[in-house]
Amino acid sequence: MKLDELRSNLKNLYGADLRQDAPMRWRVEIRSGHGRSQVVHLMCKERAHDEKDESRIIAESPIGPVLRRFNPDVVLRKNAELDVGAICMNDLKNEEQMVIPYLTLRATHLLATLDVPELQELINKVGQVADDLEEQIFAKDFH
Repeated sequence: MKLDELRSNLKNLYGADLRQDAPMRWRVEIRSGHGRSQVVHLMCKERAHDEKDESRIIAESPIGPVLRRFNPDVVLRKNAELDVGAICMNDLKNEEQMVIPYLTLRATHLLATLDVPELQELINKVGQVADDLEEQIFAKDFH
C-alpha cells in the first residue's frame, strides 16, 4: 500500500472517527464494547534501506500512566500473552500538557505488504487489546 492509498483507506474505514494530527499522523476512536472506547494513534514512518521501501504503519494506544505502584513483572507477563503488539513505555502528554511515562500498546506493519483487512485488524485489535489491558491493569477507562 502506498501513502496516498493509506490516507484514502483510513478515511473510508473510519470516516468521522478519524482525525489527522499531522501529514503522517492520525488518531481514531475505536468502540470497544460495554460503553467503552479507546483512542488509537497511527503514524507512518517512511524509510528506505538499500533502495528497498521499509516504511511502516505504527498503531499505538495509551493504556495508562506508569504509577508508583507499577509492577513491571505483571506487565511483562501480560506481554507474553498478547497475540498482537507489545506493551511499551512511552512519554506522552496528559490533559495538563505535562509529559509523563505511559504504558502503551504498540504494533507495526510493513506498509508495502499491507492490505485493507490487515489495516483494519491492526487498528481495531490494538484499540481492543489496549482497552482490555487498561481495564485489567487500572480497573478504569482513561482513554
